[in-house]
Amino acid sequence: DTCASSPCTNGGVCTVTWNDFECDCPIGFTGKICSDTDFCVSNPITVGCTSDDVCGPQPCVNGVTCTDIFNDYNCTCVPGYSDKNCNTNIDDCISYPCQNGATCIDLIAHYTCSCTSGWEGVNCEQEVN
Repeated sequence: DTCASSPCTNGGVCTVTWNDFECDCPIGFTGKICSDTDFCVSNPITVGCTSDDVCGPQPCVNGVTCTDIFNDYNCTCVPGYSDKNCNTNIDDCISYPCQNGATCIDLIAHYTCSCTSGWEGVNCEQEVN
């Protein structure tokens, strides 16, 4: 069994072939035993590298940063937004923060309360004297 000695490095998975072995290397590694760093993963903007530029079409919205993670992407959402592309405004009124019959108005990353007559304060918690 040519895989008995665990020849694959860096998390590569060994498969026995006819009189030999092959290593299935994880992303970022290449070579017979996965000991070489994949140049295109480390330097994706180098001429000749063929990794898809998934951030090119700007999938992230609302002014966030797109990070290319080798044929996938990650959006780092600004406060107040969520989901894969940072497209969903988080409802800051979901916890019903406004008191005494006030109306909650959801904004981006915060809320405001429209108090009923006789009440004031951030959450309309103070009775007007």
